[in-house]
Amino acid sequence: MKEILLSHLKRYPHMQVQDAVKLLYQSEFGSGHMIADPEKSLARLRDEWKLSAGRRGDTPVLEEIGDGLSRIDLRALDEGLSASTLNRIFVLTAGRKTGDISRFERKLDELRQCCGQGETPFSLDELDSYLSEYKRQGYPAVSHSEIYRRLYHPAYRVADDHYARYFTAFLEIDRVMAGRKDTVLAAIDGMCGSGKSTMGHVLQEVYSCRLFHMDDYFLRPEQRTAERYAQPGGNIDYERFGEEILNHAGDREGLTYRPFDCKTFALGQAVRTQWSRLNLAEGSYSQHPYFGDVYDLRFFCRISAGEQRRRIRERNGEEMLEKFENMWIPMENRYFETFKIRENSILIQGEP
Repeated sequence: MKEILLSHLKRYPHMQVQDAVKLLYQSEFGSGHMIADPEKSLARLRDEWKLSAGRRGDTPVLEEIGDGLSRIDLRALDEGLSASTLNRIFVLTAGRKTGDISRFERKLDELRQCCGQGETPFSLDELDSYLSEYKRQGYPAVSHSEIYRRLYHPAYRVADDHYARYFTAFLEIDRVMAGRKDTVLAAIDGMCGSGKSTMGHVLQEVYSCRLFHMDDYFLRPEQRTAERYAQPGGNIDYERFGEEILNHAGDREGLTYRPFDCKTFALGQAVRTQWSRLNLAEGSYSQHPYFGDVYDLRFFCRISAGEQRRRIRERNGEEMLEKFENMWIPMENRYFETFKIRENSILIQGEP
């Protein structure tokens, strides 16, 4: 936390005591309150965005504040992020974050240490005087100082990094959605263990959209031939995925598909889904060239080779790690390289 505190003090040299305390408070408790009415929260966000027009600060659009939280500046709305998406992230974050007084007090102790070492624009006496009264009040939520507001024009919403790490994806999706296209298709491809499923579920949570998994389209036993496996990207039933999902994503009456059951090695029960404007295809081979140019957006999740090994070992065990390294990873890499999947996608750093 000290590193983040010092970075903010450097970026905002006129921070007052209450601004530093606010930073620590937000890192521990988030927005500091539950959102009882998301619609009123959205209306306040839109009003604040309008009022801040013409006096935007030059702070980072996405700014880390510690303990898995970030601030998303309202300038993100100028860049194409929708107010409804930002508000949804804010509401979800408020529901996830609780905080702990003892941890908060330890953060305040870190602030005292920085102050005692002359690393703050205010004195230790000023800080102690403020904290004495602040503690007596029960550590309530804090507002920015008048000086901070005047110089830096803060206008933002707090976001859990569970959502903030996909800021680029939210921004790109909202830009496409703003184009008024009836049905939007996006693919999340990438390295195994890189967080494709996590990203898909996060986007689905925020947008309430349909999410289709390539793992539901493993090859059936009769398709598992040497010739098929020799094809780059051949170890997925791309023909059936194209026919059942992509060819019918725009059908207003919805679509029906049958996921592959890994326990029975056969197609499972039919699944019926209702139409949604945004549709996500998640998993390796979701960008197979067999589908043609059907996607409005293509994302590629990546991680380091070392982190990939660690995750696979943790998730699948040592024996399966060996199979991944000897078979599945080389097959994926051949597909990525043959069809330039990375080069034609928006890169997303996998979840840490």
